[in-house]
Amino acid sequence: MQGRSRYVDALKGYAILMVVLGHSLQRASTLGLVAVPAAVGNYPPFSGWVTMPLFFAISGFLCFGRVKAPRWKWVYRKAKMLLVPWAAWTVVYYFLTRDPLWPNSMPFTRYLSTQMVSPSLWYFVMLFEIYACVALCLTIGEWSLPILGIALVLFWSPAAMPVQYYWWFLSGWYAARLSAQVLRFKWVLWGLSVSAYTVLLALNLPAPSLRYQPVMAVGAIGLATLVVWLMRGSALMKPLAVMGQRSLEIYAGRFLFVQFAFFHSYLNVVLTTVLAVAGSLVIGRVLSANRITNTVFLGSRDRPTKPTASST
Repeated sequence: MQGRSRYVDALKGYAILMVVLGHSLQRASTLGLVAVPAAVGNYPPFSGWVTMPLFFAISGFLCFGRVKAPRWKWVYRKAKMLLVPWAAWTVVYYFLTRDPLWPNSMPFTRYLSTQMVSPSLWYFVMLFEIYACVALCLTIGEWSLPILGIALVLFWSPAAMPVQYYWWFLSGWYAARLSAQVLRFKWVLWGLSVSAYTVLLALNLPAPSLRYQPVMAVGAIGLATLVVWLMRGSALMKPLAVMGQRSLEIYAGRFLFVQFAFFHSYLNVVLTTVLAVAGSLVIGRVLSANRITNTVFLGSRDRPTKPTASST
């Protein structure tokens, strides 16, 4: 893949927007401050049950063909990009936030030990673990990728690394490998996935229903890819692409804004989401201006490059 794809960036932007909206609603409902309309069911598009699989699938799609030898150097770069910001933002949140979603009432050393086991910014750690697994498998051979997935299902503790995210990552990986076939049958795949999502949403299944969660996630991924594809060429693509290129810093910085959102309606939660995204982007731009803060909080990320106009 040459350069950046505006479509993929916009899809990441859509995903991070839904993540921030979901966390805004989560916090507001935890504090009893928001009245969610009846039309918003247990499986809305911004639910973590369906949004995070999209993120891991996109990561797998972008990872295909880019794991270059020597692979340990590639893993090292991923560690700088993900684990260093995770540690830095974890410390920041302990001292700056006073939110029920963050366990900052405990002593600092105990707090750090809990974050090693069950990190609040878990996506950074989870994605790095998957990158390390992929690098190890590719050293053996690509055939070992699904074998490792089966082994994780049988022997790995879900608390250490929920296996489903590894499989969502692989779904994106193989979608990239089979991109010609996926594009050829995209309308059939979109039709099936959106139909499944609509039916399960209409059934109003309870959120803990793990039996139907994978199907719901597939449907949500299909819906998201279709919505962004239909918006290609519109004015919305540019802001979505910008958010997608900076999705990690939005993910890291969102709670600095969400925690102060004492709003009492669904409409105001949407406004909170917009402010959190914009504020995180501003903070990211400030942090990227200095080499040290760029390394510590953003993983030495470069400023966005101009994406191509590809819609697929």
